[in-house]
Amino acid sequence: MKSAHKVLIAAAACFAAVSIPQRAFALGPVDLEIGARLGGGTGTVGTEPNALGLGLGGRAGVSLFGFYGGIAGMYYFGSGQDNYSMNGSGPGHIHTNSSLIGLEAGYNISLSILTIRPQLGLGYYNRGLDFSPAQGGSTSADSHSVYLEPGVTGLLTFGLWFVGADIDLLWVPAVNNSQVAVMAHGQVGIKL
Repeated sequence: MKSAHKVLIAAAACFAAVSIPQRAFALGPVDLEIGARLGGGTGTVGTEPNALGLGLGGRAGVSLFGFYGGIAGMYYFGSGQDNYSMNGSGPGHIHTNSSLIGLEAGYNISLSILTIRPQLGLGYYNRGLDFSPAQGGSTSADSHSVYLEPGVTGLLTFGLWFVGADIDLLWVPAVNNSQVAVMAHGQVGIKL
């Protein structure tokens, strides 16, 4: 019976710690956000499979007087295709994936628990490509470029926690022949 009381007290303490209002931990006019992201994007390269697809990543940033600055990273698992012919080598299997790491800047428009943030991302994009022809062997190639990612993020804040979504346009000039991908992500995290 005593152990049941200890479990109940521990659970109540954990609940109380998470339920404390956000401003009790506020850093003055500075807000710190740390979050995980899940999402994906449309393909951006002619006949090759989508190098974006489903992706996982995270972000961290600081808001000061409404201005936001942060870092973000994502890895996209991409997709593959069978019976793909590359440079006259005959049919085979191709798989592409990609990753992004960069900086974000924006401005918060707060409406009660809702924050809308127009923002711009700038960073480094890497696309990996693996091709395995049916007759054997394999070819791997990476493409690198800077990227620009204008978009808008919406966040709902509940105490220390936030949930949100963003929609962005991804432009990678050196990799995708100046085509633009549409990106969408969900996110969850904490705000101190």
